[in-house]
Amino acid sequence: MRDIIVLSQNDDKYQIEEIERNRFIKDILEQLNIDVSHFWVNDEELTIEQRKILREVLTSNKINIIEEERETEILINNKKIAKWKKPIFRIKRNIKEPDRKKRFIVEMEVSYYSIFE
Repeated sequence: MRDIIVLSQNDDKYQIEEIERNRFIKDILEQLNIDVSHFWVNDEELTIEQRKILREVLTSNKINIIEEERETEILINNKKIAKWKKPIFRIKRNIKEPDRKKRFIVEMEVSYYSIFE
């Protein structure tokens, strides 16, 4: 699947990328009927303590999350079930915007897939 997320020039694109990736991981875990709501409340970056709990949950369910070069793979018993690909960023110009500071936007195109689609 592909989604386009529109950002302003002032948005921290890497922080938003991290939030979206966390949302993807959390969604996959929920589709696997793994309850993460007791420690993973929002889509922001997890604390060290939350990461420890997540690691325990993943280990007990034989799930590996591999993050490399801004791409993420989720595996169960060493079989890939989902992948988040590195986003593509594009700068676009909106000539109809009267405020010069808001004329440029950034599009973040995210590609991902899972066995649930």
